[in-house]
Amino acid sequence: GAEVDWASLGADARRAWDADNVDGNALGVANNQYNHFYRTDVYDVDDLPRTVHDWLDPKYKDKACAPSLLFRLGNGFMAYRHDADEMIDVHKRMIDENGLLVTGSCNEFILSGEKPLVYMGYGNPPALLDSGVIGQFWNTGQGINMFSTAVASNAPHPYAARLLAAWHSSKEASQITRGLDGTGWAAYGHAPAGLLAGGEFADVKMVFESAPVARQRQSYCHRSGSGRFISLVPRYPNQITKST
Repeated sequence: GAEVDWASLGADARRAWDADNVDGNALGVANNQYNHFYRTDVYDVDDLPRTVHDWLDPKYKDKACAPSLLFRLGNGFMAYRHDADEMIDVHKRMIDENGLLVTGSCNEFILSGEKPLVYMGYGNPPALLDSGVIGQFWNTGQGINMFSTAVASNAPHPYAARLLAAWHSSKEASQITRGLDGTGWAAYGHAPAGLLAGGEFADVKMVFESAPVARQRQSYCHRSGSGRFISLVPRYPNQITKST
């Protein structure tokens, strides 16, 4: 068929890809993000550290906690954005100069208010967000588990499938899902203020997944022997979307 005129449809062609050597005719979407956490009754969005270097500001001294696993492993993403040796030095200084507490879990510290900031965590932990006083924010260079929307190589109607894939990340679709379950595309401003204030989170390829959707997705998954999550059913089991 003819090529899709993406611009006339208000869609960005970069938002839909062909999946080579993949059987089937379904669309797949996965989204999540790493971020930091803060107590909203202690800090305003404008008072948060906006870059990784800002964590060295003396005003955050003894205020932050970092989970040991993500502090050691998750911050490998920073070396893609910044110089690796510099990042090693910055993170050492966070501990030595600014009193960053590195421990197994920071939930108890931020919930009690003893440490109103958490450096590096997974996107939507119910134990924190259900408290009503914990917000999320992000620094440029922090890791992102990127979403994917793909059209199988043997889809019976590939252009219609690509159009649906592109529409899924359009502003209209983002407004709909933001209103339904809190999930939205950061590029359209449909995400928590703390994440958007980071600047480059609001990129064409980045999506915010709400806590309710994260819970639902997790309930439909199980871990394989390799530790990977294997999806058992679609995001909405009664609304299977196929490329027809």
